[in-house]
Amino acid sequence: MRARSLGSLVATNLRSSPGSAASAVLGVALGAAFLTFFIGLGEGLRSRVLNRILPANQIEVEPRSVRVFGVAGSPTGGDLDPARLRRLQGLPGVERALGKQRSAFPARLWGGRHLIGYDLHTEAFFDGIPDALLRPELEAFERGLDLGRRRRERCDVDDDCPAGSRCDEGVCAAVRWAMRFDSRDVVLRCASDADCQRGDACAEGRCLPRCGEGDPEASPCGAGQRCLPATLASADSAGDADRQGGAPAVCSDRCRSDSDCHGAEVCDAKAGGDGLRQCQAVRCLLQRAEDARSLERTAMRGQLAEACDAPGGLCGRGGACAGHSYCAADAPGALSGRCELPVPVVLNPLLLEVFNTDMAASLGIARVAAPEALLGVRFHLALGDSHFTTDAARERQMVRQAVVVGFSSKAPELGVTAPLAAVAGWNARFSGSAAGSRYDGAIIETASNEAVSATIAEAEAMGLELSRRSRTARTFGTVVLLIYLALVLLALVVLAVSALGIAHTFAILVHERRREIAVLRALGATTRAIFGLVLVEAMLLGAAGGSLGLCLAHLAAMAVEAAASRWLADVPLLPDAFFEVPAWSYVLPIAVGVFFCALGAAWPARRATRLDPATVLSQP
Repeated sequence: MRARSLGSLVATNLRSSPGSAASAVLGVALGAAFLTFFIGLGEGLRSRVLNRILPANQIEVEPRSVRVFGVAGSPTGGDLDPARLRRLQGLPGVERALGKQRSAFPARLWGGRHLIGYDLHTEAFFDGIPDALLRPELEAFERGLDLGRRRRERCDVDDDCPAGSRCDEGVCAAVRWAMRFDSRDVVLRCASDADCQRGDACAEGRCLPRCGEGDPEASPCGAGQRCLPATLASADSAGDADRQGGAPAVCSDRCRSDSDCHGAEVCDAKAGGDGLRQCQAVRCLLQRAEDARSLERTAMRGQLAEACDAPGGLCGRGGACAGHSYCAADAPGALSGRCELPVPVVLNPLLLEVFNTDMAASLGIARVAAPEALLGVRFHLALGDSHFTTDAARERQMVRQAVVVGFSSKAPELGVTAPLAAVAGWNARFSGSAAGSRYDGAIIETASNEAVSATIAEAEAMGLELSRRSRTARTFGTVVLLIYLALVLLALVVLAVSALGIAHTFAILVHERRREIAVLRALGATTRAIFGLVLVEAMLLGAAGGSLGLCLAHLAAMAVEAAASRWLADVPLLPDAFFEVPAWSYVLPIAVGVFFCALGAAWPARRATRLDPATVLSQP
């Protein structure tokens, strides 16, 4: 039978029994709608909720601990030091293993006056995370804000520009905030080697890596650095280390311009014999001791200073700390300091959502309109000071500024994330040099999802265990997967029931059309043509039912999204959407509908091919 004739017969048969066809289509549409709806919901939960907690190919481990009489301890007796981190890095299937540190010192923070009218004060907790781990997520967050669209707006000062942008030569320009999460801009100040972490020495008020032969804690200097005695780290030439009486050698930055230096340091004007110069801190003076706790632009930038014979050894020479830098006091209450960039920090989105949903209402203040409103917001850190615990010695305390440069789910829910170099240095200053050299956890990225289980087993054999966040993520992932599979199974059950209904429907249709089928057989139609006639009719109904189910599922998803945005707007950490629609999910319901209809119609079609034309036509 030709395709054109077959199509004509199928169309005629469907028009002759619209009720049965509609019944079959609705049954398939219901099952296809369930299937599409549940797949979209499951994919949405995995990508928009679960992956926000922890990506599928990423785990976080920490030293295994047990509690005896309320005191935590490690039964393996080992810290997560650089050596164990290198072992993790060498495991099969591991692409990289990066250590992280939590703050082990008292600290508090305050700020927010220009947003809510007064400063909020709270205890401060830090997580130190490597730049390389957080930068991609911060860049993706920034791309989602599309700050570049604001470049053409005219301005006189930064306050004339929308949140997240700055006034640059009379035009609002987008700021690449993600690039500011950089440990190169973190300068660790010190008064002696005791303020530095293991492997560093104090040179010209800054912790620098040790170098040189014969030093067991030394490490090779990086590109653009030179190994110099600590007392010569600011000199214009190297000189002889022999003259320094065994002073430790440190990796000192060499430069040709200010852009080669860290933070707010500048390239010294005097060149050495090799044509390179040394990076030097810019000394400054505050007008009042209170200015160290001010965010007012003129007060916090202080006045540039130089060495002189006046009390304190510094005299003002005009000008102020340039760019985004401020004058960071050497000690609490001191007027002298050095120009520094604020410490870049990252917040967890939960903080903003909790503030908008709970704190803003209880305090009677306005909500923060959007995340970009917090980009560039500065606040103060009092390191070594606390509202609740014992403070560090006053001469070791520091007051520094921090600036918000982005949001990440990897940040602690009730704290802030800073570059690892900053937290490690602060831990060493306030809790001993060893505290800055050990990690509280490691974030492991595997080459594929399949390598995760083997990596976990290897880490556990090393005396490590999954962190609370990873355990929560994996538990939640397992629950989501089980619910996902259960819902998909329910949809398949509905489709199977629909297939039984289709089998019953087509069995009745074949019985009703037995004379027509017999005539076709008598006119020369083959059994294959008869089988194809019934099967094609069922597959068309399946395609129609699958398409209708696809439309119904999308309408239901839109209704759920609209209801959630209206009734669940105040729920913290609510995802921007509950449904994720992969491209293959547009084809799947139609293909499944066709398959189950063909499956249901196979037996009636087979029965139709077995009808004897002579017997059927001889019956009254």
